[in-house]
Amino acid sequence: MREKITQDARCKMQDASEIFLLHPVSWILHPASKFTQKHGQALLELSIFGSIILMLMGLLISYGLRYNFQQEAQMEAYRKALEIAAQQGSASYTLIKDRHIPSIENPFGVGGVEPFAASASVIRDPQADATADDYRGLPKTTIHLEGKMNGNAAGPYNYELPAGWTPQPYDIRLAMAGIREERVKLPNKGDDFGVSWEEAWAALKHLNGGLGGAVEAAEELDDEEWARAFHAYQNLKEKYNMIYGSVSGWPEVNSRAEYEKYREDHSSVELTIVDSCEGEIVDYNSAIRQARLIVDSDFCQKQCELGVEADSKINCTTVCNFGIKVPWYAQGAYYKGSPYNFESVDSFAGIYDTSDNDQWEFPNIENLFVLPVTGKKVQSMGMQPDYTQQITTDFSTQKTEDGQFITTKDNVYWDTTTTRTLLYNDHLDKSSGMAQPSRNLKTEDYSTTRSETETTTWETNTDY
Repeated sequence: MREKITQDARCKMQDASEIFLLHPVSWILHPASKFTQKHGQALLELSIFGSIILMLMGLLISYGLRYNFQQEAQMEAYRKALEIAAQQGSASYTLIKDRHIPSIENPFGVGGVEPFAASASVIRDPQADATADDYRGLPKTTIHLEGKMNGNAAGPYNYELPAGWTPQPYDIRLAMAGIREERVKLPNKGDDFGVSWEEAWAALKHLNGGLGGAVEAAEELDDEEWARAFHAYQNLKEKYNMIYGSVSGWPEVNSRAEYEKYREDHSSVELTIVDSCEGEIVDYNSAIRQARLIVDSDFCQKQCELGVEADSKINCTTVCNFGIKVPWYAQGAYYKGSPYNFESVDSFAGIYDTSDNDQWEFPNIENLFVLPVTGKKVQSMGMQPDYTQQITTDFSTQKTEDGQFITTKDNVYWDTTTTRTLLYNDHLDKSSGMAQPSRNLKTEDYSTTRSETETTTWETNTDY
């Protein structure tokens, strides 16, 4: 029986061989055994699902690296901001790192270079109300580029660094505000009335039946007018502080009598304003908001009420209706559909009941964010989010045979140069910090390079 089964198996194998020799195409398209079908299906499934598993593992690794690099940048930026604030009292720090992320989509898994950015700001309590006196005292932002620098690596004002801070060729420090001076007329008695002091005196004399009664009434009216003048001074001071935040030069007067004495000798004061719209780095939305606080009394009142405590004696309506001088960036502003604009207005206490920011136009602010050469409008100053990359890669394989050994050497080289553009307003005096009349939106390009060379050697013994 065993010999018969073996003979039958040999006959089947011989028949299969004859079929393959006579019809090779049919043999390939229709395998001769179920075993061959199952074996081919297993290889196909392994190749498909194996590639999917490798792809998922690559995505997980890439995600993990991105998350880790971003968290690392955030923590480092905060530590650096704390370090600078310990020296200067306040700090704003931006860190930009170029990191290599491998990818299974590229040959040899080289991948590419991606930027990771993080920012942090720190203000220490003793410096919260400090007012700058010169350029060194202005609030600064530090932009740190990590990597091998090419081209202009010194930064625009690298020399101005905190005490004890080691200068780096990739630290860029720019002022976030500038200093300007403004002479402001102080309110006087009678300013809040529709008649002059002489007219008020004649009316009092007539109503009180003679000079004696007029003198007594005049003394009462004089006290009342000085009280109103002192109240107007407080409103004026409150409005300046609300809009600009950091203003120095106000006289130290805390009562009507002190103000009356000071006002008799001084008709005006010279204020020193640390204005964020005069900085080397200007934020567009903040500039629009500050300009609206000046020209739009309704918007000013709403913002004032948000910051006033319930028991405060500040009357936001009175404060916001008090006229102040209009700086250059708010001049020329107009409300859409209205013929009124503020080009030649020296002081203005808003007249519009508006809440729609889109209905206001500030041409001087808009022009501040336009590149001088191309005329292209940018959304922000500082290091721009757009960048260009120049990528160089080189892959080579070298094979050598020496007797029973075969050596294969794979060489992988990649080089990525990232170029970014810095925009800033170059118009501050680098000693006094005073804003100059000419304003120039300046552009500078900064390039960083990351490169790596990887060599892998494979050695095979041909005897095995």
